[in-house]
Amino acid sequence: MGRSLKKGPYCEPKLLNKIEAMNK
Repeated sequence: MGRSLKKGPYCEPKLLNKIEAMNK
């Protein structure tokens, strides 16, 4: 997941929500 974040734009709200849910 980290590599995907660094590679592509992670400013998308949907993506951020998914990451936050996974982190929690």
